[in-house]
Amino acid sequence: MHTFDVPVRMLRSDKPVGRWSLDELTDSSEVRAMAYSAMSAEGFEVQRICERMQLRPEASATQSDRYPHVHQLLFWQAAESVSGDPDIGLRICRSLPLLRAGVMSYLMLSSPSIRHAVLALAECSHLISDGLELKIDESGAEASLQINASPLSSPHMRHTEICMAYTMMKFLSVGMSQPIKPVGVAFQCKPIAPLAEYESVFGCPVVLARVEN
Repeated sequence: MHTFDVPVRMLRSDKPVGRWSLDELTDSSEVRAMAYSAMSAEGFEVQRICERMQLRPEASATQSDRYPHVHQLLFWQAAESVSGDPDIGLRICRSLPLLRAGVMSYLMLSSPSIRHAVLALAECSHLISDGLELKIDESGAEASLQINASPLSSPHMRHTEICMAYTMMKFLSVGMSQPIKPVGVAFQCKPIAPLAEYESVFGCPVVLARVEN
């Protein structure tokens, strides 16, 4: 198997998480904190969104805290309702903080190659979210990072799909001797904003409504 000596194409796959039932899946508190931070930075009313969910922003939550993964769906439903923006996930991408990810950052930085770093990230993806699966496809001329951001099936989960792809791209581009720069990103969700807006955010060609075989 070769090392990652070519730009990485980031995709989202749709392969389900089979180890747990949906109500057993949890997310790191960092996932929620990143969304709160980005929304606040972009001027969205986080307090109103949380009130709609009957939750409160956990400013004091520690990185060891976990929350039900299904809360993501409730959160995005509330976020769309309060903001009136059906593409709010795309809007907040640039303001998402860099993923800290604790031990995952250490494993990535201590890896002997980019390929080993991505493999380590894939092995520990559950530390971010039990719903997150990362796989590497090296069968083509360009290596592909396949991201299954969530097994939840809902149009509102497009925001998790987009934000997680951006988060992974940003995480892999920082702290590496050879930063990973995607040559393209493909999503299964349908476009809402003009294609140029997605490409401006991700800095590369974007394909939407992609169907996985």
